[in-house]
Amino acid sequence: MMKKTEAPIIFLWVMVYIFFAMSLGFILSGCATSVTRLEPIVPSEGAYAGYTCEQLEQFYINNTSEIRLLASRQETKQARDKTKMVANFLLLPVFWGVGDDENTEKLKIALGEYQAVIEQVRLNNCGFKILTIEGMVGE
Repeated sequence: MMKKTEAPIIFLWVMVYIFFAMSLGFILSGCATSVTRLEPIVPSEGAYAGYTCEQLEQFYINNTSEIRLLASRQETKQARDKTKMVANFLLLPVFWGVGDDENTEKLKIALGEYQAVIEQVRLNNCGFKILTIEGMVGE
């Protein structure tokens, strides 16, 4: 049989466990999304159907440059968010500014444009080299 003094200690340990489990879940879910886990926003079908291979190549070059820039910002934001979430875990009031932002939306659009352009490049049988998203952002 449990002594009267043991019940509050067990309750306290259960509450500490629940607190840490909830905090860990909050930390893991509050950061900006990884570049390779973003869901691209693809433009309408045939958006690049009238483009020549030269136009597609120029758009591809511009688009990949934009993706690299936005991906770099996203990775920086993700690192900052992890730091803030650890601070949150330590009960410091830095809850603001974590998670996805307008850069994430721009990156989703750029990734969708990338997919659409790549599809049109394949349909047009253009002969320039295409990088994967992982190859572009180094993940």
